[in-house]
Amino acid sequence: MKALRIHVERIVRPIRASVLRKNKMREELLAHLETAFEEESAVAISDCEALEQATKRLGDPRALREELQASVPWIERVGFSRIPLRLEPEAYASDEPFGWRGSARIATGIVALTVVLSSLFFAINQAVSPDTGLAPRLGIEVLERLPLLAVSYGCEWVAFFATYLLFDLVGLRDAMSPWNRMPSFVKACLSVSSLIIAAGFFLVMAVVLAESILWGKTPHLIAKSVIADIQSVPYWVWLGALCFSVLYTMNTKHRERRQYEEWGCLQIEDDSGMRS
Repeated sequence: MKALRIHVERIVRPIRASVLRKNKMREELLAHLETAFEEESAVAISDCEALEQATKRLGDPRALREELQASVPWIERVGFSRIPLRLEPEAYASDEPFGWRGSARIATGIVALTVVLSSLFFAINQAVSPDTGLAPRLGIEVLERLPLLAVSYGCEWVAFFATYLLFDLVGLRDAMSPWNRMPSFVKACLSVSSLIIAAGFFLVMAVVLAESILWGKTPHLIAKSVIADIQSVPYWVWLGALCFSVLYTMNTKHRERRQYEEWGCLQIEDDSGMRS
């Protein structure tokens, strides 16, 4: 019964946890609710009355949500915390284009993550090897090349912004959404290719910038070094990793589609009355 699933989804959807854990919560709550509904249907006048009594027996949605959220390990809660950037549009099935605002949000989120990871790497390096002299030298190099790092982050933002905006303009972002019935293999290829294009665009700008400004190389020498890198073993290892990424993403897209069909497409109202 769809009404039972909507009530369960209203409880579980806001919880910060992994997809597998939330699916387990959904199935357990749905089993309890279906049992209560069958028992109430035997004595209730109508299905509406049986549904009302069954949901009351299950418990207050807000209290259940808090109880389930508390059962999630803290590291998982932190990992699935919401960030103030909305990386997806209001609704997957919206007719409105993602546009430059959505692309800018994604690019900003990725650059912010890069900055955080870079800072974390530097902090760990400084904490682990304070006596070797490596960390102080690294700190001096970071300060000296801070303008170049800022330009590099700017190139990264431009690369991801332009790539996702392009994918949106040609309609590929909607093709990768869970509600689209395109085969998962095609979705996986599109998802991975979007990252490859963005990363490639960034590397083209960053490599040319670094080698021309720092080392004074001409475009001819830069092209020769890039060709030499393509012929190296790490390049083929990277290519194999991309093939693995396509297979992994294909499986992820397939599970995402099933998840959407079972639960994600349900329109629910949160405690403030907002639909999602």
